[in-house]
Amino acid sequence: MEVLQRSWPWFVILGVIAVIGGILALIHPGFASLVVVVWAAWAFIVLGVGQLVHAAVIRAWGGFLMTALMGILALLLGASLLLNPLAGVVSLTALLGAMFLVYGLAKVIVAFNIRSSANWTWLLLSGLISILLAVLIFSDFQQSASSLLGILLGVELLFYGFALLMTGMALRSRAGGSR
Repeated sequence: MEVLQRSWPWFVILGVIAVIGGILALIHPGFASLVVVVWAAWAFIVLGVGQLVHAAVIRAWGGFLMTALMGILALLLGASLLLNPLAGVVSLTALLGAMFLVYGLAKVIVAFNIRSSANWTWLLLSGLISILLAVLIFSDFQQSASSLLGILLGVELLFYGFALLMTGMALRSRAGGSR
């Protein structure tokens, strides 16, 4: 714990960087959405290369072909996102909207199936909120597609940054009190 307490400034510094990044993402959500897509593209490329290397290593195993195909698919997906990031923003936003809709419907169905359980209404509320988010995404899809991913990134960075700041400040007060 002492090592952690001595490292409190790093928590604060990283927290400030994350908060600034979150604010910038919320100010410029369209640009931040492109950053999300480019990051995802590189993640798929790295995953694809890793899967192809893994496939080469396990050539004698029965899963070789599927592993190699998954690697090729990940590489193609990453390359397509890099080559056309605007289409990637639209695709990822549509996927997110569809996910909210499907998850929301599933949560509502499960909630009604467990009505006899305590607090089943929380699951129902969660499902209705997910459906509402899907409706909001698809009702103004052009605007949603250009900014939603950036807004989500901004919110995530803000909350993460504040969590790091609070952790750093708590560690600082503990470090000061243990002297």
